[in-house]
Amino acid sequence: AIGEQVLLMSDIASQEDHPQEFVWIAQTMDSKKTTVSLSWINGTINPQSSFSPSTSWIPQETGNYRTVFFVWESRGLANEHCGVILTTEKDFRYAVVQIAGLIARRIVCWVEKGDTIERGKRFGMIRFGSRVDLYLPQNMQLEVSSGQKVKAGETVIGYLT
Repeated sequence: AIGEQVLLMSDIASQEDHPQEFVWIAQTMDSKKTTVSLSWINGTINPQSSFSPSTSWIPQETGNYRTVFFVWESRGLANEHCGVILTTEKDFRYAVVQIAGLIARRIVCWVEKGDTIERGKRFGMIRFGSRVDLYLPQNMQLEVSSGQKVKAGETVIGYLT
């Protein structure tokens, strides 16, 4: 129901014999596949243990929603990846995930936690890469369409409303 808190939770487990770093993302989308909520937790799971990360979300409109959970671990992924969570001066958060292709599998990321990135500045690249996933806030007015080719540092993706 509108205005009522919804608990979003999943289970993750480690079969490793050493501590494992992870990033857990909960992405909730409406029936148009627009992301209406994005939450994440990063941490370390102990060897041979399980963990149930959770977050909450409050629907602002009636409708059908679907939540998808992603878990990335630092080892064992076929493709190299790099996720950066950005926060604007007005406290809007979004995530950029670079995922390297099967050929080069090489990502370069020039930022570290706490760095300030100026609008339009490059903060990484994928050598012979395949894709970049953007997780944007619901109140983003998009200026691009699905499948459109964009150029780093030049194409305006959208505006926060």
